[in-house]
Formats: sequence, structure tokens, C-alpha cells
Amino acid sequence: MSKTPIDFEIIWKQIHGTIDADEQEILATWLAESPQNKAYFDKVVNEYKGDSQPQKINEDLAWSKIRKKALKRSSTGRRWLYPAAASFLILCVSLLIWKINQPIVPLNEVADESEPIVPGSNKALLITSTGESIELDQNNSLNVDNGNISIYSDGESITYQDKSDEAFEEAKNTLVIPRGGKFSLTLSDGSRVWMNSATTLTYPVEFGSKDRVVELQGEAYFDIAHDPEKPFKVISKEQTTTVLGTKFNVSSYTDIITTTLVEGSVRVNVADQPIEILLEPGHQVSYNTKDRSANTNKVDTELYTAWKDNLFMFENQRLDVILNRLSRWYDVDVFYDNDAAKNVRFTGEIKCNEDIRFILGLIEKTQAVKFDIKKRTVIVK
Repeated sequence: MSKTPIDFEIIWKQIHGTIDADEQEILATWLAESPQNKAYFDKVVNEYKGDSQPQKINEDLAWSKIRKKALKRSSTGRRWLYPAAASFLILCVSLLIWKINQPIVPLNEVADESEPIVPGSNKALLITSTGESIELDQNNSLNVDNGNISIYSDGESITYQDKSDEAFEEAKNTLVIPRGGKFSLTLSDGSRVWMNSATTLTYPVEFGSKDRVVELQGEAYFDIAHDPEKPFKVISKEQTTTVLGTKFNVSSYTDIITTTLVEGSVRVNVADQPIEILLEPGHQVSYNTKDRSANTNKVDTELYTAWKDNLFMFENQRLDVILNRLSRWYDVDVFYDNDAAKNVRFTGEIKCNEDIRFILGLIEKTQAVKFDIKKRTVIVK
């Protein structure tokens, strides 16, 4: 790359169509200076146009022992972020700074304060069986009662209550959670569902006499009402998870679908494949939709369900996976100026309502990685 610097904001504006004539001239001059500049620009553009969903990683079960010894809660109840390979000195310095409550070291960024990046909130879009769209949030509640079913939302959750035992024509609603949102749902049978950001769930308004079936895209935690006469099924792409009454998490953001069992038992099947796995509590099955393989492991379920309790929790986790989680919750883009940083692993726990700059500042304190923020884009150095 040439020695002539360019403000990343100019590249950002070019991508988003807000660049002015003077900036366009600066960009054209910079691109003409060297092939390396052009290659860098193409990389940025491709990163924005490409699939930014998180990647599958293999968990190291040995970390369950390390976590109990190394993650000590401070007086505030938070656990510190640190890289898996960080030196003991860096960790001790970080803990010292935490205990004396010094402010977070500012990020190496030129942030646009006119567009603050705030944590996500309770919000959803309800699409009814008739095609009507209803926004649900703290400013938009819902109260419907047609005699057979009542639907109520306080802006944080939505509840369906079946009031009739009569036969009916099954109608389906869809609940869409945007990036930067979350929502909970109580189905007509009493089952509860917590839905994460960028998630869609399609479900019957009332369950019929046969199986209870819902369709999931994204991530949700299920607490299913027991009914041995009507098995509950969650369809995620080509995978079907069948339960009678249990608590489990399904994540299907990527080509890897993970099903994590907290209580009870579930059976995981794959369409057109001789794959049938019966999970025990504390275990997880990961199904790869590309090569159609499945693996089962014993896991710390809290790592995969903490999100519903407003916590980010990760253990020996790659930075790209962590940032993909943050990007969905804070509705930001992530660009890697340093691809090697994707593989740096961190362990930690922090509340979801923190400012993203605070979280990135904690990660920066490890001296393993640096961040810049431009508009709603986090640039990894």
C-alpha cells in the first residue's frame, strides 16, 4: 500500500453512496497510486457485500476447568475479558485497573458522536396470518381478544392464550426480531420462547390436535410445556428437534445449527438423512448443513444460553465469533483490517446493556487487538 494515507470514512461513504465530489477525487487519486491500494479497497467492498455471519468453532472442553479457576467475579459482578494466551502480567494489570475504577482507555477511533451506538432493546415485528404487520416495542402494545384466542403484548413480550376447546382452522403468525432487538413469546400451549437478534419464528396461533410445530431462523431458547400427546417440534432449515417438555437452545444463524439441551431430552433429526440423535442435558449437537455431518459434545450450557439473561459470555472464543454476536446486538458492521485478529481467543462475561465502546475498550486493554469506529462500522486493526 502507498504511503499516502486515506481516511477510511471516504471508503465508507463510497460504499454507502454518500461520497461527495471532492472525496471522490481523493479516492480516485489514492486508488491510482498503487495496485495495493486498489486491492485494499476491493477487500473492503467485498467484506461489506459478503456473508458476515459467524463461523463454527470447536469448543475445547478443558476450558471448563480453567473457567472455574481463572474467572473470578469482581465486586461489580462482571468478569474480565482477556485473551486465552495473554500473559499473567497483562491480566493482573487489567484487574488492578478494574478494581480502582479507572475510566476505560479511549478507543483509537474517530467516532461520529451524532450517531451513537446503543445496545439493543425489546422490539419485534408481528406478521399475522392475514399479512398485517404490527410493530411491538415499548411504545406499541397489543391487546386482541376474538373469543377463541387472546393476544397481549406489553412491548417486551407477547402472549397467546387459547380460550376454546373447539376445532379450528390453523392460522400461523410470524414474529421477526431485527438486528439490535430481542423479544419473548408465550405460545398458546404455555410454552415460552426467548428470541435473539436477527431471528424469525413462525408458529400456529393455536395448536391443533396433532404435533406442535414451529419454524425457526436465527436463535431462540425454548421452555416447552409438557404434553406427551403432542410432541413439540422446532424446524431449523433441514433439521428437526423434537421434544415433549424441556429447556433447550437452537442457533441456526449459519451453516452450522447448534442445539444445546439444558433440561429434559430432545431428539434431533435431519431431513433425508439417517441422522437421529437423542441428547442428554448438558450436551450439544452441531449439524453442518454443507457436508451434512453431526457432532455431539458435552458443554457448559450457560455459554450458549446466557444471552437470554442479558449477558455476553464466551470461553476461549475466537474474536470473529464474539464480534458477530456484538454486531447483531448493536446493529453494526465489522471490517477486518487485520485478518489474523479473527483467530485471537478471549474468555469473559459482561452485561449486554453496556456501551459497545466500553466492551471494545476492555478487549483493547489486553493489548491483543485494536479497534476504530467509523459511523456504525467497527474496524479491527
